Amino acid sequence: MDMERQLQRAIRGHDRRSLEGLLAKEFRTTGSAYLGTVTRDEWLELTTEGIEWNSFEFRSAKCVVIGDIGVVASVINRQGTVSGEHTSGEFASIDTWLRRSDRWQIINRVVHPLEPEE
Repeated sequence: MDMERQLQRAIRGHDRRSLEGLLAKEFRTTGSAYLGTVTRDEWLELTTEGIEWNSFEFRSAKCVVIGDIGVVASVINRQGTVSGEHTSGEFASIDTWLRRSDRWQIINRVVHPLEPEE
């Protein structure tokens, strides 16, 4: 969970240097109907220039670590924009982290918007 918090601080702070250290070279994120699947380089550009969160809150989160793989499943509420598009709401998120040489990096993120009844 500490890695998730570091990731969110880096996103909100547009901290490219920290993000580069947290993202594995093979990082991908999927789930946005607007963006589709986004590569590491595309996401770095978005997070440093195109994402503006007014608020970001974990509603619930579960973390499972098995060896060098960690998975964080969470429900998040965020208010803000991505590339100027309003993307506020509640989302289910699954982040997969990999430990290499005693360093955790995120390799995959799946985000799905939740409807009020979900």
